Amino acid sequence: MRRCMILQNTFGVGLSLLVSISTLAQNKQDKLAAKQRIQQAEAACGDPMAKFKVQQPGTLIQPTVSIGEDAARVYILQDVVIPYKPGQNMAWEPTIKVGLNGKWIGATRGRSYIVLPVQAGENHFCGQVQLSRLMWPSRCFLTGNTALLRLHVAAGQTYYVRAKTYRIDLGDYGFVCSINLDTVNSDEGRLLLAESRPAAWKEIPHKPRQHKKNPPP
Repeated sequence: MRRCMILQNTFGVGLSLLVSISTLAQNKQDKLAAKQRIQQAEAACGDPMAKFKVQQPGTLIQPTVSIGEDAARVYILQDVVIPYKPGQNMAWEPTIKVGLNGKWIGATRGRSYIVLPVQAGENHFCGQVQLSRLMWPSRCFLTGNTALLRLHVAAGQTYYVRAKTYRIDLGDYGFVCSINLDTVNSDEGRLLLAESRPAAWKEIPHKPRQHKKNPPP
């Protein structure tokens, strides 16, 4: 009888272990599938490891961008939204990486913009808040740090895409930072353009991480 009970307990422990291993494997597969779905959805973005540095020149002169017969002119304008509270730091100006059809095409920071010719037809834009060490001291938690926009453009036309970045105050817990992409009408677009400066950006060469070698014994 005692031997039977031992066998039953052993079988129960083994079954529980198998269930736990199966659950862990399923959770790993679910996370991998979710990551793949996100990567597929973010196909309009570029290399996630890419970094940009943005400067805002003092001039308000708009750069001249020529477009061909089969292209449209598209402005990407960053708009920063920070709900005001007394004593709150208003200097938050994140860098936004701008992607088009799977490649990064530039970046903005603060109230700035870039303008570019875009091939007529359906195009897919991506706006992504670039992670920065400066965010962490201010406890800025990124939620929805990537925004996507599908836009069908007609040749010879001008379009205005607003990259609106939000910072929501959570009191002692820090801030929530996010981004949204949307198109605005020509009147609103020209107003945003008048309030913005052209962004001078450059991509920072990516340096792969070097694994530390084990010290000699």
